[in-house]
Amino acid sequence: MSSSSQPSTTGDVLEFDSKISALFNHKGYKIMNKLGQGAYGKVYKAMDSSGRVSAVKVMDLSLMSENFRNKFLPRELSTLIECRHENLIQVWDIFRASNKIFIFMEFAGNGDLAGYLKKHNPMEDSLSCLWFLQTSRGLSFLHERMLSAHRDIKLDNMLLDGQYVAKLTDFGFAKPSAEKERRQVLLSRTFCGTSPYKAPQVLARKPYNGFKADVWSMGVSLFLLFHRQFPFCWKDRPEQLRQIADYPDYIRSRYRQDLPEDAKTLLDGMFNPDEKARSWIKTIRNNKWLLNMSSTAILPTQ
Repeated sequence: MSSSSQPSTTGDVLEFDSKISALFNHKGYKIMNKLGQGAYGKVYKAMDSSGRVSAVKVMDLSLMSENFRNKFLPRELSTLIECRHENLIQVWDIFRASNKIFIFMEFAGNGDLAGYLKKHNPMEDSLSCLWFLQTSRGLSFLHERMLSAHRDIKLDNMLLDGQYVAKLTDFGFAKPSAEKERRQVLLSRTFCGTSPYKAPQVLARKPYNGFKADVWSMGVSLFLLFHRQFPFCWKDRPEQLRQIADYPDYIRSRYRQDLPEDAKTLLDGMFNPDEKARSWIKTIRNNKWLLNMSSTAILPTQ
């Protein structure tokens, strides 16, 4: 890699061996600053020869368990390649070198919804509805076109691009969850996800419908956007399950007094502890109140 292509450190020492550097140079990528770090690697900002900015996820295979390498990683890569929707983060290039996997994807310059909510509290309900609706459309594509459940829905995985369009990301736990020929849902038995967002079936470690678990997590996300706090006492699992079982009285007691009845009904459908009675994502993205509220949203200015 030429000196002009060396990464900007900004306090982080970014080290790539000669093989990786040569590969970056050959593909025309310039690695810039580090954006973050996860359990299996790091994320950097990059630019290609055309000037297009991307995020590159560097996954270190040596840090992964054999189960993750053989089971979850292939699913994530397959989902990333096949995802083609305006509300799903797009992947532009994937390659492997020096026991690492490099994933170049769409750069979301305005961070995630969790970070935005912390910086801009309170948020207008109309803007919350718009971004929730956009991610619902992305999730609907994943559910209905790809027949896959995401299984780690949360505000941290809802990103905002340069135009403040919300996009769903992080498909590490995504899994095909239906048989198209039989029109049958395949129950999940891996109890993954993030604690405050987990559906009651996941918390109880019972086989669950991944599509309906995603809807529950979307409900938690919308509740957070409306109330700036989680709906249930997630740090005490027995108490959390008790609160969930007291449906709909408990969740109704948690809603803001000024929240419109249509919004409460929408949330009720996502928080139904009975999977079979819980809303489908298609019902949510077609909700008239949500559509009307979203149409009045004013996007932030840069």
